[in-house]
Amino acid sequence: MNRAPGLSLRRLRPYSDHPTTLGAYKLLLEPGAPIEERALKVERSGPSLPLAVTPLALLYVTSCVAASLYAPALFLGWLTHGLVFALLGLLISRLYPPRWWEVIEVDYEGVTYQRFGFTLPERWRVPLAHYRGVVPVAREGGDRGVALKHPDPSKTLILSLSPHEAPDALERYAALIGVRAFDESRHAITLSA
Repeated sequence: MNRAPGLSLRRLRPYSDHPTTLGAYKLLLEPGAPIEERALKVERSGPSLPLAVTPLALLYVTSCVAASLYAPALFLGWLTHGLVFALLGLLISRLYPPRWWEVIEVDYEGVTYQRFGFTLPERWRVPLAHYRGVVPVAREGGDRGVALKHPDPSKTLILSLSPHEAPDALERYAALIGVRAFDESRHAITLSA
């Protein structure tokens, strides 16, 4: 099957078919500053130790099972192999601590997302023309905000989310980014607590 690079065959979702959990979206939050002064670029990083431990644990189990089945004379026992892999894990985590980095940037041409870490990197750039516009966000508990909505929820950005969001935030974000503002409730994203 021939298709242009970068095109996906998965179905793009309509407006009403977006997830209701905050974790399903990319966040570009900088509360407290006026909208015109908020950065439309966010850089985050953090530790990813569980992502480093999982492959090491799988390698431990695989090597122990293989050694006990195929080379029983060389198998030193589960405890000995466990101590060796624990020492190896400690050494790896001290020499090269596993971390992840995430960069989200919105400019007049589009949205750039980059995530690097212990697993495969994720990078994409979507032109602003592919976004529907900015829409209101409501979260249980009274938080209100603004999202830059894309038909694919994994590319939708939550621009702000606060209990004290300005009433004209939607129009101000639309003017700042250069996209349309949809105030109708059918376009809004509702999040669970």
